[in-house]
Amino acid sequence: MTVDKRHEADVQAKRLAEESDRMKSAFIANMSHEIRTPLNAIVGFSTLLAQEKLDDVEKREYVEQVEGNNTYLLSLMENILNIADMDSRVWEMPREEIEVDACCKECIEGFRPELKPGVELEYVPASGIMAFYAARQWLKMVLVSLLDNAVKFTEEGHIRVSCEEDKSRHVLRLSLIHI
Repeated sequence: MTVDKRHEADVQAKRLAEESDRMKSAFIANMSHEIRTPLNAIVGFSTLLAQEKLDDVEKREYVEQVEGNNTYLLSLMENILNIADMDSRVWEMPREEIEVDACCKECIEGFRPELKPGVELEYVPASGIMAFYAARQWLKMVLVSLLDNAVKFTEEGHIRVSCEEDKSRHVLRLSLIHI
């Protein structure tokens, strides 16, 4: 390998590391907000529950708020821990050629029984047959995590899943949109 090619590879690796650091910082900032919201609700409603002047209807309402926010917070923490675990093990995972549409359809079909009445789950396949080389387990964990949140928190409407390949950046872009 020539000095120029080695330098070019080092510059590319540095750029990717810096981009990864920016993405992690943005993720942490977003998660900080996502964690504070249910924690504030839990603390607030727990404080209200400690008051002795509540009737049974108010108590039930506050308990439901605490329970709902507990469930959301636990799910959020599980997702964060899964992502951290995946990030630490990403280089250990075996890579293989993955046919994207088949992988997406497989994950999506598992969520159809969990849809609430009035919610539809739609998959918009990529144009053409798209395959890429990656860790199947990682791709499925990310997609299942996104679908789990979308299905859990969508009360009505459409959840549209699509994917596209950005060849210039060598990335696969998965999109989940609530319509």
